[in-house]
Amino acid sequence: MFENLNVKTRRAVNRLCEGKTITLGGDSVGPISEESRKLLALLAVNLNTLQKLRASDLIEAVLRLYKDFKFEEFTEGAERDSDEGESIERKQFRIGKLRACSFCGLAPAGKIWKHDFGGESHLLYGPNGCGKSSLLGAICWCLTGRLIRDDCEPREPEKIRAYPVEGTNACQVDRDDAQALIDAEGNSSSDTEPYWVMMQLLGKNGNGNNEEVWLKRHSEEGISRSDDGNEWSAISNIEEIGIDEVDAELHLLMPAKISYLKFGKNPDLVHLLAEIVGYGNLETIADVAEILGQNARRIATNTENRELRPEEARIEEFVEEIKKLANDAIKRLPTYEKICEKTRTRNDVVEFGKAIGEGIGAGKKQLSTDLGIDLPEEGTEEYKDWKEKSNNLPGQVSNLLTELEKPLRELFPSSIGMETPSVEEINRIEENLNLFEQKSAREIEERLEWARKEAHLSTTRAAIKARIKDLKARGIKEGLPSSQRLEQWEKGPETPTYSQLEKIAKAYRRPVLTFFLPEPPSQVTRLQDFRTVGSKTIDSEAFNPEFSAFLRKLEALQISLRDLLETINTKPITFIGTINLESPYVEVAKMIRELLNYSFEDQRKARTPESVFSELRHRAEDIGIFVLLEGNLGSYHTNFPAEVFRGLSISDDITPFIVINPNDAKVAMIFSLIHELCHLLLGESGISN
Repeated sequence: MFENLNVKTRRAVNRLCEGKTITLGGDSVGPISEESRKLLALLAVNLNTLQKLRASDLIEAVLRLYKDFKFEEFTEGAERDSDEGESIERKQFRIGKLRACSFCGLAPAGKIWKHDFGGESHLLYGPNGCGKSSLLGAICWCLTGRLIRDDCEPREPEKIRAYPVEGTNACQVDRDDAQALIDAEGNSSSDTEPYWVMMQLLGKNGNGNNEEVWLKRHSEEGISRSDDGNEWSAISNIEEIGIDEVDAELHLLMPAKISYLKFGKNPDLVHLLAEIVGYGNLETIADVAEILGQNARRIATNTENRELRPEEARIEEFVEEIKKLANDAIKRLPTYEKICEKTRTRNDVVEFGKAIGEGIGAGKKQLSTDLGIDLPEEGTEEYKDWKEKSNNLPGQVSNLLTELEKPLRELFPSSIGMETPSVEEINRIEENLNLFEQKSAREIEERLEWARKEAHLSTTRAAIKARIKDLKARGIKEGLPSSQRLEQWEKGPETPTYSQLEKIAKAYRRPVLTFFLPEPPSQVTRLQDFRTVGSKTIDSEAFNPEFSAFLRKLEALQISLRDLLETINTKPITFIGTINLESPYVEVAKMIRELLNYSFEDQRKARTPESVFSELRHRAEDIGIFVLLEGNLGSYHTNFPAEVFRGLSISDDITPFIVINPNDAKVAMIFSLIHELCHLLLGESGISN
C-alpha cells in the first residue's frame, strides 16, 4: 500500500497508520490517534493531487475526500514494517536479458523488444530521441515502479491525453505515459493495451555458484518472479528476491533526482535534505498538513472576527432583555442562572433555548387541548403551515433563539482560543523584517564582489556574461552602462532583482544561494593540485572558473553519496591509506592486482584499450570505488581538455571517488585510472594531468 511514496516514507507512514512509533533524527513520533492516522493515510494516498492545491481549494478537497475515505481498507493491506525483512539474504545482481512489450520509446504496441546485456557494463550513446532514457526508464520501472525522464525527477507512470495519429480533433481517453502510443504499423494503439518489462538478473549464490532470477513488472498484474523466465509467481516487492528497496532507490532514483533538487527563490534546506536521505515524500506530507492547518486556522479566525464576535455582542444584549422580561417560571429554570453568569458557554445558552422551547411547546400542547384545537405533528408540512400562522412567541425570545442557532451551525471548532496579533506585535514583526532586508542587502553586495573576483572577471566582462543591460537615460535621469550598474550593485545601496541575480549566478558558475550566505562558502581544499604543463605549474595558466565549478560539483556529489551510504550502515573500506611513498613499487603493483583480482592472464585476454579500461573500471567498482567518466559541466561547450585534467581522486573510506576525463586518449585513461587508485592507497585526494 502507499505505492506512490518512496520506500522510507512508505515504511514510516505504514508504521504510524498501524499505531506504532517511529524514530527520525533522534526524535520519536507516535503512536498517534485514530483520527490523525486516518488523515495521514488520506494525505499519503492523495499526495500527488493535494500538494498542487492551496488555501481553500486544499481544505475543500480534503473535506470531500475525508467524507468517503475508507481508512480500514488501506490499513488491512498495508505492508509490514521492514524489520521482518532483515532476515532476507541481500544479493548483488547484474542485468542479463531484458525484454519489454508495448513500452513507450522501446517497443511498439503488441511487440516485444529484446536485448542481452550479458551481465556486462554498457555505455549508452546516441542522439536525442533515440531511446536512451526509455531504456533506463524501463529498467528503473521494472525494479522500482518509477520512470526516469529527461524533463523531471523519477516518478510513477502518469495519465496523459494523447491525440490519434489519424489527424482528427477528438482526443483519446487519458492513458499511461509509459504505454506505447502507436503500433508497429504507425497507427494509434488501444489505451487498454497492457505493457510490461522483464529482466534476467545474474548473480552468485552462497556457495559461489552462478544463479539467475527473472523479475517482471506488468501494468495490470503487478510484479512477479521466475527462475527460468517461463513459470511466474507474484511477489509484493523486490525484497523477496534479495534486493533491498532502499538500495535500489539509492542507486537508481537518487542519481537522477539530485539534478532536480533546486534552492529556488525560497530555499528550503529541510526539504532538500529530506529528499537526499529518502524522506522527501514524508516532508511533502508534512508541508501539505502544515498548509492545511494554517488555512484552517485562518478561515476560523476570519469567521470568528467577522461573524462570531459580533454575534456574541448581540447575544449579550438579548440576555439583558430576557432578564428584564423573565417571569418567575423562567427564573426557576436550571439553565436561567447559567446564562446570567459571565462565565456562560454557548452550550449553556443552547440548553436555555431548548428549555424555553420545551416549555412553550408544552404550553401550546396544553392550550390546544383545552381549546380543542388539533395540533399537527411536528416535522410535517401541516405543522410548518400551522407554525407560521400560530407563532405567538415574544419577539425578543424569538430573535434570541435565531441568533443562538447561527454560531452553532457555523462555528469552526479550531477558532476557539485563537487571537490576532496586537498592534505592538505587528510593529515588532515589521521592524524585524526591515532589519532582515537591510542585512540581506549588505550580504548580497559583499557576495557579488567576492563571486566576481573568484571567477576572475572584470566588471565589464562580468556584465557581458550576465547579460546586464545598459540603463537608458530617462528625462533628467542619466543613463548608466551595464558595468557601472554592476559596480553600483556591489557597493550599494541599489540591489539587483532576483531574476538578475539568477543570470549573475549562471555567469559566475555559482548557485543563487551563494549571494544570501552570511559568509563566503569555503573553497575546495581536499584536492591537492599535482598538475603541470611543461615546466610550469597549472597556477601559471589562465584561471578556469568552469573547472572550479566542476570540482565543487564533484565534491558535493561525493559528500551527498557518503551521507546516503552512512544511513544504511555501509562498512568502511579498509585499503584506503594503507601505503606510503616509501612502499616498494613492486609490492604496490602486486597489491593492486590482488585488490582488483586482475591477473596477467586476464590482461593478455584483452584485445583493445577500451576493453582493458572497461574491465579495470568494473573491478574497481566491485571493491567499492566510484569510478566516474566526467569531462564537462553537462554540455560539450564546457569540455575540459587533458591539459586541464586527466584524472582526479577523492580519498574517503566510505565513498572513494576516481574521476577520469573521457576527452583523453583511451590508453591514457588506463594509466590515469591506476594512477588515481595509487592516490587512494596513499590516502591522498588530488588532481592530475
